Formats: sequence, structure tokens, C-alpha cells
Amino acid sequence: MEFTVRCYIIHEWLDQRLARKNHHTVIRTDASNFWVPDTYCLNCRKTTIGENSRQLIRVDEDGSTYLSQLSQLYASCIMNLERFPFDVQTCKIQFGSYSLNNSYINLYWSKEVTLEHMVLDQFTVRNRSKTTSRIVTYQQGNFTVLEAELYFERQMGFYVMQFMVPSICLVFLSWITLFMSPEDVGNRVAIGVTLILTMIFMLGYVNNNLPKVAYVKAIDLFLLVSLIMIIVSVLESAVLYWIQHKEIKKIMKKSQKKDLESSLSRITSELCIPMLEPNGNNTNGHTNGHTYGHNLDVHHAEIAHRYETNLNDNFTQFMEDKAIKRMVLKDHLSMGKLSKIDLVARAVLPMSYILYTFLYLYIYIESPVRKKFETVFADLDH
Repeated sequence: MEFTVRCYIIHEWLDQRLARKNHHTVIRTDASNFWVPDTYCLNCRKTTIGENSRQLIRVDEDGSTYLSQLSQLYASCIMNLERFPFDVQTCKIQFGSYSLNNSYINLYWSKEVTLEHMVLDQFTVRNRSKTTSRIVTYQQGNFTVLEAELYFERQMGFYVMQFMVPSICLVFLSWITLFMSPEDVGNRVAIGVTLILTMIFMLGYVNNNLPKVAYVKAIDLFLLVSLIMIIVSVLESAVLYWIQHKEIKKIMKKSQKKDLESSLSRITSELCIPMLEPNGNNTNGHTNGHTYGHNLDVHHAEIAHRYETNLNDNFTQFMEDKAIKRMVLKDHLSMGKLSKIDLVARAVLPMSYILYTFLYLYIYIESPVRKKFETVFADLDH
């Protein structure tokens, strides 16, 4: 992230060369004729430090020098988006001497950095900062680096209203399918697929406006869980369809089996009566056992073939006839597996998602990390 800071950078030092040469305080708006520290910003892409346009220098009688510069800093900050959009970003502005090491100049903070409390479009900037210093060793020696930490607290309202609330509404809409009729699988799946595509679009829209990071952000986790809840609703409809398909085919087989048994008994009686004479011989002079067995096997095969054909045709016609299917389901499955699965899903899915939502908000809004930042802010205010 890049941010711009408009600030006053004030240097104070003692220059013995200017002591006792002036009997009064000298104030100038151009510091080009004075020695000034070669301070620069380490993590700034661009700065106006050192420009002579807006400067004020004051030299007292004892050589105490005061330099104030109105500067604009274009600084960069590495952001951690794991808790986005509930994150608090800590950005540092680092100052140091460019060419003079600690043998020539010693930099330190004489006062705390004071900031104006600002509310931006996406962040709230705290009016206090934390100042630190550290020693960095280069080839030219040890250099002191001064750091000022700025705290940017993200305003979550936009992301909550634009992404989290709509995702919750989409999950609620997916639960409507749990109250639809079990045989209306097509409409249930169509609603679920539409909601899944909407959630995928929301995930892509969020990530297109953010840096491409390898870890999962907080808002990604919430949207992914919402997507999983919708997928579970669709899978529940698929399971119902599979059980319905299995049960209906079982019912059709039982009905066709009864028809087959009655057809076999009728055909057997038709085969036996015309082919047998009173003495037990048939009209062609062959033994009745061989002829009867051969004809019966042939007709059994024909009946079995017709049974399979009729079963497939009737099952296809049955599945396409919603009125018949609804009647059979009502008679055989109203208190069976389909109703039990729907009842369990109506209780488990909403309760689990609501519990997850409260747990998610507690972890990311009332978490120890956020409380730690609140403690730091309170200490800085005091």
C-alpha cells in the first residue's frame, strides 16, 4: 500500500560555529546558506524533504538551530491482509541520515509525533503514533534510523454491507429449497446452482480489487463457508433425488413382478391345455414333457424380455409424470427417508451457519489481537 503524508519535519541541533557571532536571533525562510542535516525517508518513493520552497530556519545566540520544513511523503507499507476487512495496519515512516554516520551526527526523537485524527474513505488514522530508533550497519559505518509507526484502522462498513450481508442473504435463500417438495428436484437444483454462481462472482469481485496474496483473507473465509453451505443444500437435493429414484424403481419392480407372475401362470395354463391329450401324448406324437418344456422356456424368455422393456418404458413415463410420482411418494415416502433428511437439514444447516457467523464475528472483531491494538492506542492517548 502507498500512502501520502503531509507533515512538518522539524530538526533541532546545536551548531557551535554560529554561537557568539550573532547578538540576536536570526530567522530566515531560505536555509541554503546554512548547514542542515541530510535527512531522507528510507521507505518513501518520493519526498519533498530538502526543497527550499517551504522552510523556516531560526538561529539563536548560543548556536541553537531550529529548522522546520513542510514536506510531503509518498511512503509505502507492506500490508497484512489475513484479517481483512477487520484489520488494523501498522505502517512505518523511517528517517535517517544519507551520508553522515553516527560518528558525525546522532539522530533521536526529542518529542512524540503528533498526528491529526483523520477519517478517510477506508481507514481511520489514529492521532497518536509510536516512535522508535534502531542502529543499522552499512559499509560506511553505523547509521541511526528513526521510525514512526502510524496505525490505520480499516472501516469495515463497506465490505460488511456489500459482501457479507448479501452472502448471508444468499445462504438464507438456499434454505428455501429445504421446504420445497422432494420430487421437485429440478427447481431445487436450479436455485442452488444460481446461488453458487452468484457467490463465485462475489469472491472474484472482492479479490480483483485487492493485492494478489497467497493466503486466505478473513472475508474469503466467510464467503467460502457461505458457498459451502449453498453447495451442501444442492447436494442434499441430489441425495434426495438419488433416494427417490431408488425407491421409485423398487416400487415399480414390485408392481411389475406381480404382473409377471400373473402372466406366467396364465401362459402356462394356455400352453398345457391345447397340447395335451387324455392319454398324455400330444397331437404330433412327441412326448409332452419335451414339447411343454421347450415352449415354456421360449415363452418365459419372451415374458422376461417384455418385462424388462415394459419396466424401462413405464419407469421413464412414471418419472416424467409428476402427478403419479407425487401420489406414490405421498403414499410410500411421506414419513420415510426423504422427509427425515429434509427435517434434519432444516435444523442442522441453519443452526450450524448461524453458530459459525457468531463465532466468526467474535474471533475477528473481539479478538485478542484487536484488543491489543486498542490497548496500545489507549496508552498512546495517555
